[in-house]
Amino acid sequence: MVPRGWAAYSWPATRRKYNPAMRTHVVLVLVVVLLASFLARGGDEKRTLEDRVRSLEERVAKLEARATPGFRGLPQDRKDALVACKDLYDKCHYYKLRLRRFPRTLAELEKPLGGGSKPFTKLPKDPWGHDYRAEADGRDISIYSVGPDGKPNTADDVRYADE
Repeated sequence: MVPRGWAAYSWPATRRKYNPAMRTHVVLVLVVVLLASFLARGGDEKRTLEDRVRSLEERVAKLEARATPGFRGLPQDRKDALVACKDLYDKCHYYKLRLRRFPRTLAELEKPLGGGSKPFTKLPKDPWGHDYRAEADGRDISIYSVGPDGKPNTADDVRYADE
């Protein structure tokens, strides 16, 4: 029982599958650590600077692949679309926290939130020049791109839904 005058509020149980900002932060920290160890090592005069840089790039690529396991093997345009879908998904959940409902259309995200004068966000286009779309079932929302063919519900669609 909640004491009188206190608001009962529970956070939605969401799992974070991919956070592009955290990935960038982790990769930058790892690059700095690797660069510091690379510079501190010194004594390897037989290896050229190009060999050392190549070795460092290989280490960063391996660490980046571990940080984004679901992206391995995807073309860059599909990765970009998936990251944008995740970003819009997070913005829709923030919208729901503020207004207690999901936006009816993604275009509502471009309107000012709560009487402000600035738009909440600017909607991006997917890598193929199409608008992103959303499907809400009342409890959750799914953001997707129609892919290169421009037709919804085909095999080339890029979809993000927190499952």
